[in-house]
Amino acid sequence: MNIIAMLLSMELLSLASDQAPVSPTSKDCAAEIFAGGTVSDTGHEIFRGVFAPGNDKFYFFRSLQGAENYGIFSSSKNGVNSWTTPERLTLGENHSDFYPALSPDGQVMVFSSYRPAPNDPSEKTNANFWKIQRTEDGWGEPEFLAVISSFQQYDNRAHFLNDGTIRFSSASADWTETHEYVSQLSAEEYTPPALDSDREQFREWAHAQPELFVWTSDLSPDGLLAIIEVSTRNEDGRPGPSDLWYSQKLNNQWTVPKPIASGANTVEGNENFPTFSPDGKTMVFVRDFESFYTLPTSCVTRHPEAEK
Repeated sequence: MNIIAMLLSMELLSLASDQAPVSPTSKDCAAEIFAGGTVSDTGHEIFRGVFAPGNDKFYFFRSLQGAENYGIFSSSKNGVNSWTTPERLTLGENHSDFYPALSPDGQVMVFSSYRPAPNDPSEKTNANFWKIQRTEDGWGEPEFLAVISSFQQYDNRAHFLNDGTIRFSSASADWTETHEYVSQLSAEEYTPPALDSDREQFREWAHAQPELFVWTSDLSPDGLLAIIEVSTRNEDGRPGPSDLWYSQKLNNQWTVPKPIASGANTVEGNENFPTFSPDGKTMVFVRDFESFYTLPTSCVTRHPEAEK
């Protein structure tokens, strides 16, 4: 299917989806800051975070001193609305680790790292994928994921779906080209990655609209909802702050992406790094690299103006 035909079919599905009944109220759809003063709004530059199964533990990464130096931290639920002070996961030797992703059962964490990879011929270490397995004493030793890693590439933003696939992005060392990939866990081994057609089409959609720029996208655990980081280009063509857009998979087709209308985006803020709780009911995102926010997933496709 060429790009024009794809966009036309997506538009028809989008019109149909707009007629679906809406249930959440405006109050229900307010984005709420997560763990303010403990995880959010602490003066640290924070990035992508994920909940463990049960939503009682939260993993995220934030900047450390030095260029491209990051650490993965965890916070545990402590009471009804309280969370513990984040503690760093050292994961063996002290290296720059980031982009944690948890398997659906919470027993495996895949993450990006600048730690030296075995047999890497590159003169300059880049980010590749590693994994750790949960043990009785916490987490085991990091293992290099050679099958889904690409030397001299920046491998990042892994996330798991309920179907056993792992989705991720990989960028060239100079960041001139980025693609989305998918791999299947089979017999405890990952299959060689293939282009992720579900998410690659959002890049094609943006290429057809010069005023827009797509950074990347993440899928809900059931694979039926995509949250896309979209920026509008300024006069000199540079991408501005990102907003969160969405697309739904209906009858095996994706609807035309639209900005999330309730609760997520701000006029001048930078909203990015979307993830979902393991049960898919809550979306988590970052605003201005300072705070995590949560929003019910049911609010993502809601358009308040349609109810007036």
